[in-house]
Amino acid sequence: MAGNSTVTKGEKNKEEQKREKQFYLFLVAFGGHKSTMEKLKEYFRYRSGTGISHFFYLEYFLHEPLKIKTIFVNEHSSVFCPFLERMIKEQPFLLDWKKLEEVLSSSEQEGIEQFKQIKTDLLPRTRQLEKTYLNDPLEIKTNTKRLPFGENIFKKWRSKLGEVRNLNITKTYSLQNLTLDLENIISANDIDDADKKALLKERAVLIYPWAKSGALIDERTIHIVGVPIASNKLFYGYILVGFFYMDTDGANNIKCNQLLTELQSKMENQASEFYLPALVLCHHSVYEKYYLKKEEEQFSIEKDLPFLYDELSESSNALERNIHKLWKMRKTNEKEFEDIAFRKAHFIFKGCFWGSPTSIKRIEEALTWDMNFCNDKKPDQKPKLKTFLIFGGPGSGKDTLSKMIGLFSSGHTLSVPYIVNMAALKPDWIAPPSLAGMHLQLGSPDKKFEFTSKQYVLDGIFKKVLDKASKKPNEDTDKWPVLIFDELNSLDIDTQGTLLRIIENAEIVPIGGIDKAVDTETAEKLLVVAVVNELPHQLTMEDTIKSFSRDKKLWGSLLGTALYESFRGVRRLRDDLYYRFRRGGYISLPDLDDRREDIPIIFFASLPDDLTDDIVGNSHTVHIGKRNNEKGNNNEKKIFVEYDVWDLLTHETIQWKGNIRQLQAVAHNIAREVRKEEIKGGKKRDIDVPLVKGVLEKMQLMKKYAFEDDLTIDS
Repeated sequence: MAGNSTVTKGEKNKEEQKREKQFYLFLVAFGGHKSTMEKLKEYFRYRSGTGISHFFYLEYFLHEPLKIKTIFVNEHSSVFCPFLERMIKEQPFLLDWKKLEEVLSSSEQEGIEQFKQIKTDLLPRTRQLEKTYLNDPLEIKTNTKRLPFGENIFKKWRSKLGEVRNLNITKTYSLQNLTLDLENIISANDIDDADKKALLKERAVLIYPWAKSGALIDERTIHIVGVPIASNKLFYGYILVGFFYMDTDGANNIKCNQLLTELQSKMENQASEFYLPALVLCHHSVYEKYYLKKEEEQFSIEKDLPFLYDELSESSNALERNIHKLWKMRKTNEKEFEDIAFRKAHFIFKGCFWGSPTSIKRIEEALTWDMNFCNDKKPDQKPKLKTFLIFGGPGSGKDTLSKMIGLFSSGHTLSVPYIVNMAALKPDWIAPPSLAGMHLQLGSPDKKFEFTSKQYVLDGIFKKVLDKASKKPNEDTDKWPVLIFDELNSLDIDTQGTLLRIIENAEIVPIGGIDKAVDTETAEKLLVVAVVNELPHQLTMEDTIKSFSRDKKLWGSLLGTALYESFRGVRRLRDDLYYRFRRGGYISLPDLDDRREDIPIIFFASLPDDLTDDIVGNSHTVHIGKRNNEKGNNNEKKIFVEYDVWDLLTHETIQWKGNIRQLQAVAHNIAREVRKEEIKGGKKRDIDVPLVKGVLEKMQLMKKYAFEDDLTIDS
């Protein structure tokens, strides 16, 4: 107790930041872990005849990524396992955790004797027994003796200079060496009690329960495959998959080895294609969130920030390379980021997290797109503007993505994007001069009937934006502007022709004028990102027009031509403009129903700030256990989120037709229910399954009792 009084404010802030990051890592990986578990169940079910009975699958995430030239010892970092609870729910029996904790409080010899007495005393899993396991997160300091398996993975990765495939990291356990392993943990003098509890908990949940069922005896071993989550420069964590092999005659050893090789290959793909980019983006977003909180006079990017590691310029992961380049630019221009308004305009990832493989792939494409290559022109080609096209349904997150394009495009990384809502350019006749500008010379007779003229000049959007460019076109700069045309499909079809001329030839000539408002060399520096909220092929009616063109003869010449022109007149996006914007790059964002893994993190981000601050940020998203209401305890005012809530929100029977906005509405309705008791003078209500089900039923997103078989609330 006395030690707590010496904790400094800085150490407390670091601990809070650490918990917050763990919480976000949990939410980001929740859906991926769930879907991978389902795939592994199917994988092992298909191979049930090979002697495999049970399996487990867990991810271990480092609080801070480790550089390839460091050693696996860092007292300021830790590795934590966010999905132990899901594994607990897979076990029919569990050791009595309270008795295990008593073992740790005993002397070495007494502890081992007590452990021998309770090691086969397994209890049926109940909700109350689950709670005893979840009072503390499974978190272990990154020390060699505390985490031998993770250490072995890290050492092999480092010794092979960042190679992440074919490391062949496997381990086998028999009941005898497992017992010795547990006894060694209990008797170790160089491991503190917190880490002892975590290591015992890990083995008590993953391996030991199968001893009672006969799945683990001396001749039947557990095989564990370890795979790093890493690029060739940074190590973010690792995956463990273990399975119990039931063949005792030794005839299937070759098959077992083949399974190990096949399983390792599958996990390597999962680590590189999902976990690595997901963790890179999550760490990046958390760092932005952290630096946004800093006051202007305190702002300084720490030199030991992982993404400032110089060797990342040669990273095997393109996303990691580009994020490294972004942070290096920020560090170089640190003075400019002292302005909080400027920082907010650039730190756009602060509330953006992704947990869906589909979303991550799209984001990865956008952030690693070589804009200069895609928009490059040969010396003899005519000038043109750089363009990019984004499609996403209402509430799909396309607005945020459009801002990211410029942030990762050379020449635009320090630019603040200008957003123009094309739907606001109404009536239609004001759209052309609003974009290109207007030069008018109006004449009228005076009192002496002599003709005089007046000039009226209106600068268009393109000229206004380019005039704000900070440097001359011949100088290197990262501040050339980005222009975002939101709802491009709302622009009048005739005005789209004016826009096409501008971006195709980099010619900004005002209506009524003959000279360019901006010279071509300057205009070429502009990046134009277009956003549409309906499927492009429906907007252009390209398929319909092509189909009609083939059958036009059936209608006759006159009628066919009239119908053809009619079809072209009702389209809302010119096909030539569509393809011209798409030339530089194209990203299509999926609907929320097609990326359910994003739901937990979007839901949390949609809750009001005062509630998110009250949610305890630990590796289990706030345990299902009871809150500690002892007087003076910090958890008294915290809100606890039941683990099954995340499973409920991601259930495949709930259709999110309104995408993110509909999920945001659910979050705000849940927040209202949470606060009801507080308004009456009580405490805020925890977010549990009955509360969420009630809100979903009221909003007609699910039928009453729809999930009783899937989510059982027991005592």
